[in-house]
Amino acid sequence: MQPLPAAFLLIETKCNAFETAAHLRAAPLVRWAAPTYGPHQVVAYAEAGSPEALAEFVEQLRPQPMIAELDARICKPIPGDETLSPFAITEPVAAVLLITVNYREEKERVVTVNLRRLRAVRLARAMWGPADIIAVVQAADHEAMRNVICDEIKTLKGVADNTTLYCYPEKKTAG
Repeated sequence: MQPLPAAFLLIETKCNAFETAAHLRAAPLVRWAAPTYGPHQVVAYAEAGSPEALAEFVEQLRPQPMIAELDARICKPIPGDETLSPFAITEPVAAVLLITVNYREEKERVVTVNLRRLRAVRLARAMWGPADIIAVVQAADHEAMRNVICDEIKTLKGVADNTTLYCYPEKKTAG
């Protein structure tokens, strides 16, 4: 079974990042979205039934009034993607890591598989674009997140560099 075509959407928004993330979560192809600190105020993960449907979805998002800029990072299928299951963030702290691979040390697909073995990594996908891999990571608190990123992810063989997009905490709803 082939994995579904997927993309991470790195979005600069013209309005409130929480509102933009909520709007994206309601979109039919978006499986996860979160507001983040940094140059991309929102990160979303989308899957579609075909590459054409994914491209059409991305192009329908671009002109929306809340979006200033949308950088769609298309996932490269690698062995094991077909067994990926839907994910959810279950810990209070989350981050998205844009990871660069040192190809002299390790292959991108091996680094991706090794990332998926880490308990804190909710999703890791190989990408087209400046970053080789995007990983969604969760932790119980800020110190645990620092430990995961600095002690587990940055020390993996083949990880050359990363950019961390720290997610805002989810707003608690009354009730």
